[in-house]
Amino acid sequence: MSMVLMMGPPGAGKGTQALRLKKNLHWDWLSMGDLLRSHVEQNSKLGRVAHSYMKEGKLVPDDLLVDILFGAMHSCHAPYVILDGYPRTLNQAQTLAESSFSLSIILHLSLDEKELTRRIAGRARSEGRDDDTPEKFKTRLAIYHREMAEVFAFYKKNHLGQYCKIIAGGSEKEVFDSVMNALQKKSLTSS
Repeated sequence: MSMVLMMGPPGAGKGTQALRLKKNLHWDWLSMGDLLRSHVEQNSKLGRVAHSYMKEGKLVPDDLLVDILFGAMHSCHAPYVILDGYPRTLNQAQTLAESSFSLSIILHLSLDEKELTRRIAGRARSEGRDDDTPEKFKTRLAIYHREMAEVFAFYKKNHLGQYCKIIAGGSEKEVFDSVMNALQKKSLTSS
C-alpha cells in the first residue's frame, strides 16, 4: 500500500478533495480529524485524552495519533490510502517515513488566510464543529504555520520529486482537476 498525503491548513479543502478521490479512484481515505472525532464520540480512552487537546484547538500528542493511524491503515485494502490531516509535525513526518508504508505523492493544498477564515466561518455555521470558532481557528492556524514549516522543509529536502503544491482557491471542481493533473503526472491514475 502506498500513501497519498493530502496536506494544507484547516479549511483548504483537504477532506473535500480526499472524498472526491476516494469516490473517483476507489482509494481508501483516512482523515485524522474524523478518526479523532470518532474516538471522542465513542468516549474511548484515546478520545477523552484527545478531546482535552482538541477543545482548545491544540495538536493531539504524536504517540496517541500514531497508534490510531497505523491501526486504521492496516485495515485499508486499496493500493493507495489518502492521509488527510497527518503528518502535522516533523516527528510525525519522520515516523511516517520510517514506517513500512511507501509514499507516492504529497498534495499540498495552499490558500490565503482571508479565504481560509471565510471557509472556516461557513463550516462552523453548517457543521457546528467546536474547533471552528474564530478564536480556536486562529490558534489552530498559528500552530499549523509553526509546525508545518518544518514538515514541508522535510518533504522538500527528502521527497521533492513527490511534493506538489496546489493553489486551492478555485472552485471545488477546479481544485480537483489540479489534483488529478498532479496524480496523472506521477502516473498514479490513467489519463
